[in-house]
Amino acid sequence: MPLFFLLPLSFLMPLFLGAFPCLASEDPPEPKTPSALLLAPLLVPDRSETDASGLTRFEGPLLEKMPAGNRTLTDVLQSASGVQIEELSDSGLTGGEILPARISISGARFHENDFRMDGMGMNGLMSPASSDSLAIHDIPGHAMALFPDLDLLESLTVYSHDIPAAYGGFTGGVVSARTRNPKETFSAWAGWRGTRNEWTSFHIPWELQKDLQASPATPYQPRFEKNEVRAGFETPLSQNQALLFSVKRLKSTFPVAHLSTKDTQTRTADHVFGKLVHRPDSRKTFEVLFQATPYEAENFIPSARESRFTYRGGGMKGQVSATVEGTSGVLRAHAGHMRAENERKAPSLWRKWEYGPATEWGREGDLDSSREGGYGDFFRQQDSSSLHLGFSTHRQERGPWGISFDTGLSLDHHTLREKRPETVWVYTASRKVLDLVCADGALDCIPGDQFFYRRTVYTPYDVEVEQWDLAAHLGSEIHWNNVVVRPGLRLQFPDSQDSPALSPRIFAAWHPVQNQDFRLRAGAARYQGGDAIYLRLREKRGSVYYMEHRGLEQGRPGGWTLYSQDVRHYRYRNLALPYSDEWTLGADLPLMGGILAATWVERRTRNQITAGEALTEESGFRVTRYTNEGSSDYKAFHLSWQRAWKRHEIMARLSFEENISATSSYNDEAPSAPEERYVFFQGRFQDKNQLPRMDYARPWSADLLHTLDTFAGIRISTRARYRAAYKIRTDTGEEKELPQELAGVDVHGYPLRASVPVLREETLKSYLRFDSGLHWQIPLAKGLSLELSAEVLNVFNHAIFTGPARIPLTGRQLWLGAGLRY
Repeated sequence: MPLFFLLPLSFLMPLFLGAFPCLASEDPPEPKTPSALLLAPLLVPDRSETDASGLTRFEGPLLEKMPAGNRTLTDVLQSASGVQIEELSDSGLTGGEILPARISISGARFHENDFRMDGMGMNGLMSPASSDSLAIHDIPGHAMALFPDLDLLESLTVYSHDIPAAYGGFTGGVVSARTRNPKETFSAWAGWRGTRNEWTSFHIPWELQKDLQASPATPYQPRFEKNEVRAGFETPLSQNQALLFSVKRLKSTFPVAHLSTKDTQTRTADHVFGKLVHRPDSRKTFEVLFQATPYEAENFIPSARESRFTYRGGGMKGQVSATVEGTSGVLRAHAGHMRAENERKAPSLWRKWEYGPATEWGREGDLDSSREGGYGDFFRQQDSSSLHLGFSTHRQERGPWGISFDTGLSLDHHTLREKRPETVWVYTASRKVLDLVCADGALDCIPGDQFFYRRTVYTPYDVEVEQWDLAAHLGSEIHWNNVVVRPGLRLQFPDSQDSPALSPRIFAAWHPVQNQDFRLRAGAARYQGGDAIYLRLREKRGSVYYMEHRGLEQGRPGGWTLYSQDVRHYRYRNLALPYSDEWTLGADLPLMGGILAATWVERRTRNQITAGEALTEESGFRVTRYTNEGSSDYKAFHLSWQRAWKRHEIMARLSFEENISATSSYNDEAPSAPEERYVFFQGRFQDKNQLPRMDYARPWSADLLHTLDTFAGIRISTRARYRAAYKIRTDTGEEKELPQELAGVDVHGYPLRASVPVLREETLKSYLRFDSGLHWQIPLAKGLSLELSAEVLNVFNHAIFTGPARIPLTGRQLWLGAGLRY
């Protein structure tokens, strides 16, 4: 029923304007080529506009040459306004890791953003807040299901505020990547780049090194080697068709202390990309796109024998797109399917022995026991199908008036599956018995030594959930003399809700003088989304294990009997859709040949999904109910300036941000009981819900990016990053009794007594870091050139320590590269 209601809404306005009959008429004027950093378009994704706010856009040439280490999306995104990256994204202890870091946009939690590529979502819905690779009943997830290759992008766009109505399903921000089209002439390339620990400086104090070496369970990668190899080509297939194909592999290897030896772990990220473009004429473009970004990590459980396991992630996507352009507007359509997987392949038997004649290896790791085996295979899969239709008109002029419209319809279907394919046996309690007799071939008993008397059995299961999301948007851009007003409306029909979600958005700008570079602007918007489909999967799986025990019968282990069972259950029902209300004020001023943009942003986010208190019900199950009790309040001031001239390009930005929130993900419990809600801090009792966040919490940050193209085919790129000092709260280990007015009374009216932790404030120092890159293209023969690159991260080798544990970040690091291009 909603579909038939939305179709007239989506297409009535273009039909009224007579747009479709004009699609076959003469070609529209070509849009201006955007610079490396643009102000945001308000209506249609991928439209090139230069007169709105909320957007940072990095263009292809800049992306190719920016010094960015592993060259993931988040390595670049941290230079955009409103984006903060997790503090330990460049930890000096784990230099071998290569996965993209988590980011927060406009104060949102890291899993509340919308990641898109070529107009189609690439959000990871499979427990994106999970990060523990050694959990028995969990595997890591990621907010992105695909990991795009920066070298293949035409543009990378970040919307942090004043976000167009064409985007929805989030309460944070939008990251939109657009891949480039193949060129009209044949070209091929191959190359290598890499780094290693010998080319890296570290600032790890000797005391910390000793602690790390004494604790094998702590991740520590003092030696590593990273190598990236890539190859590809682009070629015309006919006068109207062209093909682009590329493959890349980034592999990291590093030895890790394991028992009395060193064992090697690996991380491998592959990227396979193909794009076929067909243009029958200048008004029509059809694209077929395929992308695969598998990730694999070879791990082992620290100080456990025969514990090697493989983790696989990433995904693949296929997509078809069509664009038809005419004098009245542009019709866009695309459809695609994405599959992502998170999987662990591991031994299905875990044993924790006491020391004995045959079980001495644990002493090599200075442990209290000898451990071996693994936690078994575990599998998650996401299938996402999308259909998007959109139409945007060109501006219609009537005297001092001008108007254009944008409308669209989208339908998304997601299926999540979680599976444990086989029984996993976890033995953790053993007993020493002299003259013990064991059955032949017993795996849980050692004759004359010990046997296991307790075990946990994880049972096989296979559960699946699905979700439909239907949405439509309608927007317009109205010009009258020096005033621009851009209203927009988005209507969402998530199948988890009983009623549609309405998200109005409006933006207005006024040019007080004829100079169009100077303007005042304001905006208001509501963003809705973040329905955690994975939590429905967690609810559906129910109990996943039971425990058994046994005794000793005539010197032999007896039979197993039920000891207890999994009583943990989850409920994810009847929750409202999270939303974020936003207000912005700003001004754009011409300055020194560029544009200085100043923006004030406020956001009030409510109905965030959090874990409620686990309560025991009459059934005996201990149930955690998810709630809408999470909230956050965000304020920011952004100042940015950009200019491009001759061979130079400069992008600069300065941001102040303040974010008050009590939870960092849907797994966190919103404090409610007095002893959980309050702390004693700064000489008084304070509500945790009113305290600033401690992650993604740098109050001041600044970035400066400069590129220079020389006459000798050399491009020099420099990036400076400043992050201000910020305060964190640490536990003193002391407690203080709550006053009666805060502790409250029980159900019978009697006063309650409660004590809360005493916290102290500590300051993490500010830092200023410079990264620089040099890229040199040397002609060798006709059409053939040699490409050399050198990148130096943290040029001045500053010692940077961050996080409550004062973890050192990586010092100076050199990346070298070489390749051929024809």
